[in-house]
Amino acid sequence: MASEEERTIDNFFVCAICEQCLQEPKELPCKHMACRDCLQNYILNNAQDQGFECPSCKKLIRVKEPNRPLVEWADKIPTNYELMNKLQKMNLDGRDKRVKFCEPCMGKFIEVLASRHCRKCDIYFCDNCGNMHWLLKGSDGHKIVYLDHIEAFKRDPLLSSELNVIFNVRHKPKIGSGGNNLKTLSNDLYDEVRCLVTGACFLDDGCIVIVDQGNKKLKLFDTYYHFITAMSMDAYDIVHLGNFLVALTCPCEKMMRFYNLQEHKFIGTGDIETEDMCYGLCLMNDKIVVGCAGSVPNLKIIDENGELRTTQIQSGKFSLKIPYYVTYINSKSYFYVSDIDSKCAKCLKADGSIVWEREIKDARGLAVCRDYLLMARQDQITVDIVNHEGQCMKSIISVKDGVNKPHAICVKCYDDNISLLLSDDTDLVSVFTLEDPMLDRAMNAYHNRRKVSDASITSDSMKSKQTRLCSIL
Repeated sequence: MASEEERTIDNFFVCAICEQCLQEPKELPCKHMACRDCLQNYILNNAQDQGFECPSCKKLIRVKEPNRPLVEWADKIPTNYELMNKLQKMNLDGRDKRVKFCEPCMGKFIEVLASRHCRKCDIYFCDNCGNMHWLLKGSDGHKIVYLDHIEAFKRDPLLSSELNVIFNVRHKPKIGSGGNNLKTLSNDLYDEVRCLVTGACFLDDGCIVIVDQGNKKLKLFDTYYHFITAMSMDAYDIVHLGNFLVALTCPCEKMMRFYNLQEHKFIGTGDIETEDMCYGLCLMNDKIVVGCAGSVPNLKIIDENGELRTTQIQSGKFSLKIPYYVTYINSKSYFYVSDIDSKCAKCLKADGSIVWEREIKDARGLAVCRDYLLMARQDQITVDIVNHEGQCMKSIISVKDGVNKPHAICVKCYDDNISLLLSDDTDLVSVFTLEDPMLDRAMNAYHNRRKVSDASITSDSMKSKQTRLCSIL
């Protein structure tokens, strides 16, 4: 058994979450201590609307700016520098890394390496003694932590993104070396104003289709981000249906249009009238979902036969005006809608009822990445990962990455690679490579916790350059 002196030291210098020696100790208002990284991950998994409960005494800890990403909350808690200096002087962090032995076995004069720790009893166990402790009637509810899990928790990789390329989507005439215009498209097809990309999608072969509402065009780019062709079209959003088929919303015409791009040409295949002005677009399994702005904002669900079903969106606390963007997460069967005019975002069930709604001053494009909601925000100049309660967990792209006014986003997931395309209310569009959110232990822990709960673009030289950008945590 641990001596009383050792217990006193441990109780004072040990993190209330990981039960190891404190690293960058954060002092809560209730005077309990936790490592900065441990507290950060604890908040990601246990945050409430205005704060979180202390992991020790369960007192509600309120944060000053609850609308900031959850990943930033721990940094708002003051660091106890006096305690941190004491830890450094006493070299306790080195003491904490000493080999742990099973305490019951030590009582029998047998040295067996410990593999587990009981938080309630503050005792280290080997596998056999740990199993016996867990089975005893008086300690069957105690929390047993694997020591290697604690170390892996501290070494886990960080979710990050890398900028692959920034490319210019503005279509300009090419000038020859002699100063004469080259024979290309007629001049009336070139862009006259700044591009405003409101929608984009990846095709089967990796080519990209851009909706440039500023110049009222559809534009096709190859896998090297070179312009292929364009077509005049007053559209807003686009979604890839598979087999080089795309669907577009045309608000002014109150119509959806369908095109085949297999030969890298825009070949029309049909259209559907939506009765109301249509904006955001996404897929729900084998159905198409379009956000419409009628007398009552609604979602229209179109099946493979072209039959249309309307679901009215309940008003709630924030009265939705125009569902500019909409997306769907299959595992939750939830719709997500953003509205610039109403300054809000909502999560909806299939019947239009509200799961949650949040006031967001300038929420733009939405996308889904590995079961997580991504949201472009011009008020924060970020692309955020949003949890199933509507809270921003992390900003994966920010102003530090050269982003100015993030607008439309689309994601392509293949094997272990994730590409994210982001428009910026300029002539430039950026393509990022993201790490899988499930590689991040905090995200994975959050995901698993929810599952358990639910069950009960510039030059060619830049193209080859991989620039490490916004590391998270």
